[in-house]
Amino acid sequence: MRSANAMLLKMIAQLDAQEVATGKAWTAANFGRNTSDLIAAIKSGELNSAIATLPKVRMMRGGLVIEAGGSMLGAVGVAGAYGGEKDEACAKAALAAVQNKLDFWLKRRSASGARAMAPCFGWRPCSFLNQRAMSPFAT
Repeated sequence: MRSANAMLLKMIAQLDAQEVATGKAWTAANFGRNTSDLIAAIKSGELNSAIATLPKVRMMRGGLVIEAGGSMLGAVGVAGAYGGEKDEACAKAALAAVQNKLDFWLKRRSASGARAMAPCFGWRPCSFLNQRAMSPFAT
């Protein structure tokens, strides 16, 4: 019975991490800033702390804006590590790993005259957030 309880707790924790990661990405995308930058802005008084209480907002480290060619394409959120610093490091590593593909993809889309849409890479536990998740890089 003990191992069944541990397994159930693990499954619940994974579901929660997915929800938190999506919330971090949503927050970064909607405010157009990394969640760690938003936290710093609240601490410095630049932003009102009441924004952290808005529905869907996850004011936790680990949400990063996806940018290429000077444009914001979307956001990525990572959750599940023990500490926001580790979540943020994972998100930064993920973006660094694909940044050259994002830049190439955006240049190719711009050259063809097509409207830019952010790609969705479908990594777990990362959550990419955008209105259209279509990409030649999708896995």
